[in-house]
Amino acid sequence: MNRPSAPFLSISLLVAWGFGLTAQAGAPDYDAFSEPDGAIVTEHQQAALIALVRSPEQLEAVYADAAKGNERAKHVWQQLEATFTAAGEGVADRATRPGCLVPGYRELSRSCIPDWSFLSFLAQDRPGAARLRRAIFAAFAARARANGLENQIVLSVVNGLVSVRRQQASQGAERPHQGVTVSTRKRFQFEFDDEGPRTFTFDYAGEHAQQLDVRLEDGVPALYANQQACALLARIFGKLALSSYEPGFHLHIEKDFQAEGVEVMRITLIGDTK
Repeated sequence: MNRPSAPFLSISLLVAWGFGLTAQAGAPDYDAFSEPDGAIVTEHQQAALIALVRSPEQLEAVYADAAKGNERAKHVWQQLEATFTAAGEGVADRATRPGCLVPGYRELSRSCIPDWSFLSFLAQDRPGAARLRRAIFAAFAARARANGLENQIVLSVVNGLVSVRRQQASQGAERPHQGVTVSTRKRFQFEFDDEGPRTFTFDYAGEHAQQLDVRLEDGVPALYANQQACALLARIFGKLALSSYEPGFHLHIEKDFQAEGVEVMRITLIGDTK
């Protein structure tokens, strides 16, 4: 029998996974959504697999079976990952079409900003679901960069659109009567290696370059940081957001980022909560 090449589901079906479908309970019924060798061939099998993906317990059971070496489960999971990878690439292609690469138009056009809410059925605190999330996000990021979308835009898109502007006072005498605030668009771009899931390193500019401290003021932690420390924190959070670290991974941050200094902050990665 000729097997269809993965991915077998369109992006429209992937979006449908997030809406309007009833999750199934109980153990996975492999015969319902796959052939004996794990291939997903018929529309009936596709529909059954969609229902399975909507069930956290069944999805994790298939992932666990695949991890244990079950060949049928491994083939099913490979097709699932291929589908999510293709979906991420498809989203990136739409987000990086020519119009979306024009400064200004991208921010004004909602169609250029992906809405990841259709993945809400994939819990980040479940290993199988988290793996599928990473598959679609990694594919999106790789294709978006290949298509010309800059790194800092990829970061903002994956985590929800973030628009940061730094206001600057106009040079010379203040002219309040004009009622104009001068702003300048800035770029924040950096490259890094995904060292997850247990290793994390960052570039350090040297003693006294980054100044960071946390103080307790009126019972509330207050963060004091110079601009170099803010830039380093941004790179740290960006690396945590886009790398393969699992919930529970944590970093200890010392005063002024000195390795032998006093710990002033601890960053712990958590899963999404409903």
